[in-house]
Amino acid sequence: MGQRGKGVLVNNSTNPRDAWDDPQLIQAIAQGDTLALEELYRRHGLALLSYLTGQVGDAALAVEILQDVMRAVWQGAAAFRGESRVTTWLLAIARRRAITSRQRRRLT
Repeated sequence: MGQRGKGVLVNNSTNPRDAWDDPQLIQAIAQGDTLALEELYRRHGLALLSYLTGQVGDAALAVEILQDVMRAVWQGAAAFRGESRVTTWLLAIARRRAITSRQRRRLT
Protein backbone atom coordinates (compact mmCIF):
# COMPACT_ATOMS: atom_id res chain seq x y z
CA MET A 1 0.00 0.00 0.00
CA GLY A 2 1.08 3.54 -0.32
CA GLN A 3 0.12 7.10 0.41
CA ARG A 4 -3.19 8.62 1.29
CA GLY A 5 -4.57 10.97 -1.29
CA LYS A 6 -7.74 12.98 -0.59
CA GLY A 7 -9.13 10.38 1.79
CA VAL A 8 -8.33 7.43 -0.47
CA LEU A 9 -5.51 4.97 0.11
CA VAL A 10 -3.46 4.91 -3.07
CA ASN A 11 -1.49 1.76 -3.87
CA ASN A 12 1.80 2.85 -5.37
CA SER A 13 3.52 -0.53 -5.11
CA THR A 14 5.17 -1.98 -8.18
CA ASN A 15 4.94 -5.51 -6.79
CA PRO A 16 1.88 -7.25 -8.28
CA ARG A 17 1.96 -9.69 -5.36
CA ASP A 18 0.62 -7.02 -3.01
CA ALA A 19 -2.90 -8.06 -4.05
CA TRP A 20 -2.27 -11.70 -3.10
CA ASP A 21 -3.34 -13.08 0.25
CA ASP A 22 -0.75 -14.52 2.62
CA PRO A 23 -1.30 -18.20 1.70
CA GLN A 24 -0.79 -17.31 -1.97
CA LEU A 25 2.46 -15.60 -1.05
CA ILE A 26 3.64 -18.69 0.85
CA GLN A 27 2.84 -20.89 -2.15
CA ALA A 28 4.82 -18.55 -4.40
CA ILE A 29 7.73 -18.47 -1.93
CA ALA A 30 7.75 -22.27 -1.95
CA GLN A 31 8.26 -22.04 -5.72
CA GLY A 32 11.20 -19.66 -5.31
CA ASP A 33 9.45 -16.32 -5.83
CA THR A 34 11.65 -13.70 -4.15
CA LEU A 35 9.14 -10.91 -4.79
CA ALA A 36 6.57 -12.87 -2.80
CA LEU A 37 9.06 -13.10 0.08
CA GLU A 38 9.62 -9.34 -0.14
CA GLU A 39 5.87 -8.74 0.00
CA LEU A 40 5.49 -11.05 3.01
CA TYR A 41 8.30 -9.17 4.74
CA ARG A 42 6.69 -5.82 3.88
CA ARG A 43 3.41 -6.96 5.43
CA HIS A 44 4.71 -8.65 8.55
CA GLY A 45 8.30 -7.55 9.12
CA LEU A 46 7.57 -4.60 11.42
CA ALA A 47 5.20 -6.57 13.65
CA LEU A 48 7.67 -9.46 13.85
CA LEU A 49 10.51 -7.06 14.66
CA SER A 50 8.46 -5.47 17.42
CA TYR A 51 7.60 -8.89 18.85
CA LEU A 52 11.21 -10.07 18.69
CA THR A 53 12.55 -6.87 20.26
CA GLY A 54 10.18 -7.40 23.16
CA GLN A 55 11.25 -11.02 23.50
CA VAL A 56 15.02 -10.51 23.42
CA GLY A 57 15.29 -6.92 24.68
CA ASP A 58 17.85 -5.92 22.06
CA ALA A 59 16.87 -4.24 18.79
CA ALA A 60 20.03 -5.25 16.91
CA LEU A 61 19.64 -8.87 17.97
CA ALA A 62 15.96 -8.75 17.01
CA VAL A 63 16.95 -7.65 13.49
CA GLU A 64 19.33 -10.62 13.23
CA ILE A 65 16.64 -13.00 14.42
CA LEU A 66 14.14 -11.51 11.97
CA GLN A 67 16.59 -12.22 9.15
CA ASP A 68 16.82 -15.80 10.41
CA VAL A 69 13.01 -16.02 10.52
CA MET A 70 12.73 -14.85 6.92
CA ARG A 71 15.43 -17.33 5.88
CA ALA A 72 13.42 -20.08 7.60
CA VAL A 73 10.31 -18.96 5.71
CA TRP A 74 12.24 -19.08 2.43
CA GLN A 75 13.56 -22.57 3.18
CA GLY A 76 10.41 -23.96 4.77
CA ALA A 77 7.54 -22.44 2.82
CA ALA A 78 6.80 -25.75 1.12
CA ALA A 79 6.19 -27.29 4.55
CA PHE A 80 3.44 -24.78 5.40
CA ARG A 81 0.25 -26.85 5.42
CA GLY A 82 -2.24 -24.03 5.86
CA GLU A 83 -3.65 -25.48 9.09
CA SER A 84 -3.12 -22.12 10.76
CA ARG A 85 -2.97 -18.52 9.62
CA VAL A 86 0.30 -17.41 8.06
CA THR A 87 0.75 -14.86 10.86
CA THR A 88 0.46 -17.66 13.43
CA TRP A 89 3.10 -19.66 11.55
CA LEU A 90 5.43 -16.64 11.33
CA LEU A 91 5.05 -15.90 15.04
CA ALA A 92 5.75 -19.53 15.90
CA ILE A 93 8.99 -19.41 13.92
CA ALA A 94 9.91 -16.09 15.53
CA ARG A 95 9.11 -17.40 19.00
CA ARG A 96 11.31 -20.49 18.54
CA ARG A 97 14.17 -18.38 17.22
CA ALA A 98 13.86 -15.93 20.14
CA ILE A 99 13.88 -18.76 22.69
CA THR A 100 16.96 -20.29 21.08
CA SER A 101 18.69 -16.91 21.11
CA ARG A 102 17.92 -16.36 24.80
CA GLN A 103 19.19 -19.83 25.66
CA ARG A 104 22.44 -19.24 23.78
CA ARG A 105 22.96 -15.90 25.52
CA ARG A 106 22.54 -17.56 28.93
CA LEU A 107 25.20 -20.12 28.05
CA THR A 108 27.81 -17.52 27.15
